[in-house]
Amino acid sequence: MTTLSLIHSRLTGKPVVRREDDTTRLIGFYPNVEKGMRFFAGVVIVALLTIIVAPALYYGAPAAPPQSLGDLPVTIISGIPAALAPLVELARSWEPGDTLPDLQGWVFGLVLAFVLLMYGAIFAHIWRGITGRPYLAIKMQGDRLSIQRGQCGMPVTIPRDECRAVHVGRRKAGTYEVLLQHGGTLTQIAIVDGHERRALLLKAKIDAMLTDDEERETS
Repeated sequence: MTTLSLIHSRLTGKPVVRREDDTTRLIGFYPNVEKGMRFFAGVVIVALLTIIVAPALYYGAPAAPPQSLGDLPVTIISGIPAALAPLVELARSWEPGDTLPDLQGWVFGLVLAFVLLMYGAIFAHIWRGITGRPYLAIKMQGDRLSIQRGQCGMPVTIPRDECRAVHVGRRKAGTYEVLLQHGGTLTQIAIVDGHERRALLLKAKIDAMLTDDEERETS
């Protein structure tokens, strides 16, 4: 498998199949988008809370600063009316030319929420790239099928005569799972995001590898 083939697979998102003597190789890149989703969902919740908590502390804490972490929820709740006051004033009575009410607490909350979302998205992307095992390598050689997920992953070797079928299933997150049925077991090949046709394309490529191998054995 040449470097050009690897680059082509990564850029297009399509698996590349190459035949070398009695060996057929398939290379593809399928990052598991579910990895990092829970973390980023948590970051979104924290960012939304920050938009409320930061102004509440900014406007309310100077009057009643919390003495301990246990006092923090009470301080935040009591500071919400003070935080809403400049917004109410801005909406009700402000006109062009008037001095703006103090909105620094809200600006700080929005900026902090934006920073959290930005770094959260970056970390989630890095985490997905590390743990999502995007690299997929399938090798058919003789009577053995080898499946490797991740650049450093350990290949799973399955006897060719045990391979029954390749299935595509939809997952809750809107992704698609490609599975190999061998014997009474289902082995995950890849989790594919995007349109269903990407998963069906991978299935078709693997089916072709298995069928081609069968034809070689009977010829």
